[in-house]
Amino acid sequence: MQAFIWLYLGSGVGSGIVLKGRPFTGTRGFAGEIGHCRISDKDVPCGCGKSGHLESFASKNAVLEAAQRAARAHPASRLAQMEPLRELAPLFEAAREGDRAANAVLAKLGDDIAKGVSYLVNVVDPQMIVLGGSVGTAGTALLEHVSRALGRHALFPEAVRVVQSTLGGRAALIGSVLLAMQIAVPSYRLVAGGEGSETPTFGPYAAQAGT
Repeated sequence: MQAFIWLYLGSGVGSGIVLKGRPFTGTRGFAGEIGHCRISDKDVPCGCGKSGHLESFASKNAVLEAAQRAARAHPASRLAQMEPLRELAPLFEAAREGDRAANAVLAKLGDDIAKGVSYLVNVVDPQMIVLGGSVGTAGTALLEHVSRALGRHALFPEAVRVVQSTLGGRAALIGSVLLAMQIAVPSYRLVAGGEGSETPTFGPYAAQAGT
């Protein structure tokens, strides 16, 4: 696959950009910080100190707060019967059971995610968006909402597949190990240090590898 984006939706919101089979990190390692792109004019504070960012609407705590508001606004809903809402599982369960209040929360979430992702879609032109993290595991309901909303916010969305990660909570760990393996070999070099001794020196990835 030439290009895809892994979108983390959990305690925060971020993304990993893979181009031609290799992660794109930018000049300082900040590439993919889609969570801190502004998607709304509403003065909703973000953890970074600014407001209106995607993370303000699509992080785990933000989604829980939205679900709690929906439960209070619709006391007869299945969602309200699942109070207190301290985790995301009851929201996803209520949505699967067809609860209108729960599905409205996921529809709004899907639209917010699509607004943020549309910037990456338009700039990177990926083949696939992979949703991961505790919010990204909501299942087919969220996938459908994101896919539909992407059609409203991005150019040529029909060429982009939106799927759910199959790695669950292991994604970050597996990715970290693979990245370390990828940069380990080209970053380490041994050169002659004179008088028959050898002095280790390191390649351009040394700082990233923490060496």
